[in-house]
Amino acid sequence: MISYDITEQRRFEEMRRQAFTQIEQNIEQFAVLGDHIRLPLQVILGTAELLDDEQASERIRKQVWRVNDIVRQLDRGWVESREIREFLRRHELV
Repeated sequence: MISYDITEQRRFEEMRRQAFTQIEQNIEQFAVLGDHIRLPLQVILGTAELLDDEQASERIRKQVWRVNDIVRQLDRGWVESREIREFLRRHELV
């Protein structure tokens, strides 16, 4: 009779499953976070357009654009995470 200790293999499989679960959660959080940030940005931008002070309005617009650029970077991270998840799924690594 031959026996094998599969403790390490089971532990590795569990770690892999946990990593995949974390990727799934991150993907969801990226999407929700972007939406939660963009709505207030639109309100701020709309309010800036109503100001009589053009300099102040322009400063606010520039800052809104900066924040929006950061949100776009988060979106790219979301897409990359989704692509990684699909790659792992296709290659049965999870």
